[in-house]
Amino acid sequence: QMWYSEGLWDMVDMDIQGKELTTIKNELHALSKRTRRLHISTHSRPTHAQVLGALRAADWFIQYEQVGASVRWVYGNMGPVGHWDGHISAINPSEVERMKRADRWKPL
Repeated sequence: QMWYSEGLWDMVDMDIQGKELTTIKNELHALSKRTRRLHISTHSRPTHAQVLGALRAADWFIQYEQVGASVRWVYGNMGPVGHWDGHISAINPSEVERMKRADRWKPL
């Protein structure tokens, strides 16, 4: 019932232990209508690549992504950050357009 309640969600954070690809395949259309940002933890490299591909195919802006079991340099003074899970942070294309109109769009 909550899934179909009115309103816009600022962010959905998914850490659903291997069900992320199924969720994106089945619910990305609904999430695109309701959610400004997604943060998805992935639990295998193939799943990470497929989730990333689905988001890109739907024109979501990938703000940050890192495959699991890797180290990546993070902007600013954080330096290298290691992760066991993969991470994808994405911004809805309609939110990107809204931010551009408000002159708040500053991608890294």
